Amino acid sequence: MQPVLVCLILVFQSVLSALPNVEELCPIEAVEIAGPKLFRVLDDFCYLFMTYDDEIYMNTQLKCQQHGGNLAMPKTKKENDFLLQGMKELKQSEPMWIGLQYKALEGALVWEDGEKAQWDNFDAQTRANLSDGGNCVVIQPDDVKWRAHPCEDGVWYSSRMPFICQYPIPEEDVEDADITIDDMCPPFFCPDLDCGMIGFKLENGCQICECNM
Repeated sequence: MQPVLVCLILVFQSVLSALPNVEELCPIEAVEIAGPKLFRVLDDFCYLFMTYDDEIYMNTQLKCQQHGGNLAMPKTKKENDFLLQGMKELKQSEPMWIGLQYKALEGALVWEDGEKAQWDNFDAQTRANLSDGGNCVVIQPDDVKWRAHPCEDGVWYSSRMPFICQYPIPEEDVEDADITIDDMCPPFFCPDLDCGMIGFKLENGCQICECNM
């Protein structure tokens, strides 16, 4: 086996050993019911992609609350992109409920935790006509935008869709939950040494500026 390939395998194994364990970080009852493959971890939260359970908005929030969570609240582009990536990995083609509603009396989008939205992912036309459409919000995988949708079933349409739950990670576990290769290793820069096919040495799973012997 080529030395460079060996180096890559060692680094990859070290990263895998540091990946977050959903059974340890996420609500164990929810993991046992849905299975770990439907969970993803980002920063301070576990996200459960309930791809197989279609419900109206209110029922999805109640189901997320059963294990101490809420519907997912992607308040930043980073979090929204993370959810879209999770949907892509799970081959989810249907829209999914997130924890956001348009409150007509307040004239604002309000998250399930009561905070008004400071960022959104609507297209301009949808944003301008929120008061005319449904009051609840879905995230769509096809055009990667949010859409307003009626919160409950109507006479001629269904509002039963899959959903994404969000669970807070206990503070003592947060540091272990957000580990990446950038956290493990310092930036590697070695312009004056060319190790060719033999590759650079590894020290504690990170490349150092020395050639393998």
